[in-house]
Amino acid sequence: MPIPDYTMELIPGNVCRDDDLTTLYWVRDGQVFYRHYLVRGAHFPTFRFYLGGFAKDQRNCYRQSRKLIGASPSAFRALNFAYAADDRHVWTWWGKAKEADATIFAVCDDGVRHGDGYQLPAGYGKDKNRVFYMDAGKPSWVRQANPEKFVSLKDAHFGKDDSLVFCGRHVLQGVRVDHWTKIGGYYSKDDRRVYYFNRQIRAADHISFEVVPSGDGDLQLARDKCNCYWNDNIIVKDEFLKKVACPTCFENRLECAPTDLHCLTSTVVSLAQAICDDRAFNRMPVLADALEDAGCANQEILGHCRGPGPHVRACWVLARILAES
Repeated sequence: MPIPDYTMELIPGNVCRDDDLTTLYWVRDGQVFYRHYLVRGAHFPTFRFYLGGFAKDQRNCYRQSRKLIGASPSAFRALNFAYAADDRHVWTWWGKAKEADATIFAVCDDGVRHGDGYQLPAGYGKDKNRVFYMDAGKPSWVRQANPEKFVSLKDAHFGKDDSLVFCGRHVLQGVRVDHWTKIGGYYSKDDRRVYYFNRQIRAADHISFEVVPSGDGDLQLARDKCNCYWNDNIIVKDEFLKKVACPTCFENRLECAPTDLHCLTSTVVSLAQAICDDRAFNRMPVLADALEDAGCANQEILGHCRGPGPHVRACWVLARILAES
């Protein structure tokens, strides 16, 4: 699905549908509405809006149905879903980002966190002196971040610079940046530790730790050679199996031996990483061929790769290859 252009100006139509961002501003009898709320004082002939809920006319600027007091319509524009700017201020859903320098402020991602049927403003932005993070609230200064080196991971949660990794405005304590990677959901790890959001899972074994698909896509599940996890909490196996997407299949491999290390050739590892990075799950049969060429005879692994799926980034085969490589 193409990424929406949150910076494009739109003209309100005559219909409102809650599931369509392009219709959230609409017109009835010459009056402009946001959803079912009247945008008081809006000048329909010059009214334009953006998919993130920002809008303007020749006289005022708006966030949803409320005026942004002090914003300049002639210079006002959306930067992404979460941030807008004029020639003097950076604006968010909750007003001005007071410390931000509008003349050089830049967004680091699309500014949106996707939920089950909804979107919320979340993401990073920066100027020369500060990095900011917002997640459905006022933007916070990410105090330890280096603006010159900072990059967002474009997932509404994680970012990093040359020496630290951040989840929102919080630092992942003790992380080795050069060895750190996301492994699915809100889980990440380096070569020594496993994290959930910004919290270290102290009991986790970083080598065998893998993310497990859940029956409810919103649940965060994982396991290692010793424990099963829900978020960053250890849970018993029976409770864990009630939550996973395929309990029967997964139970059969809870004690499964890890992939033979001699099979983890550079071709296998690079292919598995590319499949994860690009979400190119149509290449799973190619991964099976590469594993077989490297000497893998595990029919459960090969059959999974050649099977219909559905496959996800938290796929147990991909997670195991990348964890053991």
